[in-house]
Amino acid sequence: MPPPDFRRKLLDKSLFIADKQFSETWFAYYRCLKQRNALLKSGSIANIDPWDKKLSSLGNELSTLRDSFFKATLFELKDLIKSLDKSNSTKYLEQINVDFFPGWEKEEDLYILLKNKREIDFRRKSTTVGPHKADIRFLIESIEAKQILSRGEQKLFSILWCCAQHEVLRKLYNINAVLIIDDIKSELDDSTFNVFLNLLGFLNNQIIFSCIDDHFSSKIESDFREFKKFHVEQLK
Repeated sequence: MPPPDFRRKLLDKSLFIADKQFSETWFAYYRCLKQRNALLKSGSIANIDPWDKKLSSLGNELSTLRDSFFKATLFELKDLIKSLDKSNSTKYLEQINVDFFPGWEKEEDLYILLKNKREIDFRRKSTTVGPHKADIRFLIESIEAKQILSRGEQKLFSILWCCAQHEVLRKLYNINAVLIIDDIKSELDDSTFNVFLNLLGFLNNQIIFSCIDDHFSSKIESDFREFKKFHVEQLK
């Protein structure tokens, strides 16, 4: 599974191309965050309250937009998993719980939290809560999925999650995104690769992948008439 920063950026990249309001809010939030952090590093937090109010307002707006896209993606993910052929190779997919963490505890008021953490943030010279700390967590019985799943299973689930985001872009925003997968053979054994082949039958967007083993691409070529294969020659 990719690290939290990558998972957050993956969600944000989809929202950037889909929602103009998100990009405006995102830039406004991070400008405000930069100003608050500069104040924390200046040696005085006497005038920090206006920044806390602005940061919390923008943070709540940013988190709401993220959460909405996340819920739509989660719906598409579950739909894709239901569509797959049931086998021992797919049972683990139904055991994974996906949770959106906004960057602070959901029951807490962000402004109050920023206010209460001023002294801690002042010592650390950095803002410790907010949407810049957001994450999408993949858990199996409260344990990080990456601690339980094989690398191949993690890769397959990551592909599924990206495909689910693309379905949201296609259905809600009329955007046909292209999924690019580097070295599709890497870490996928025959079992997980067969699940990937099964998945391809339910996707509507274009997928480009690299593969150095012709055995894998030949499997796809025999099942999909629109499959196109080309070679990248070594530059001399």
